[in-house]
Amino acid sequence: MHDYPKEGVYNACLIVKNRFSSDTFCQKVYLGVSAQDNPDLQSRIEVWPNPFSDRLVLALSTPDLGRPLFRLFDATGRLVREERVEYGLNEVETGDLAKGLYFWAVEKKGERVKSGKIVKM
Repeated sequence: MHDYPKEGVYNACLIVKNRFSSDTFCQKVYLGVSAQDNPDLQSRIEVWPNPFSDRLVLALSTPDLGRPLFRLFDATGRLVREERVEYGLNEVETGDLAKGLYFWAVEKKGERVKSGKIVKM
């Protein structure tokens, strides 16, 4: 057990050893910070093309997110798409949407991980 002095992102390592060998496992620990404060996690989410037409591609390059929720809103804030997405490439059909400005968000357990703006032509 270890107490960290303040909120932040820490690299926590577990070292297991005996007289024959040792092994180390390290993982980042986010204490008191949200996914919005995690630029590493945000960099692993991409949405393209921008501008788009009949479909969007959402790439999740980390399995750490599990199956987050992708939400697409029109310029008035009305929800127009909502889908569970997975690690890898995900296609979102948008052929029936009107041209204009849209806002997207990826959420995990109700917490916004990343969001952005995108235009339909």
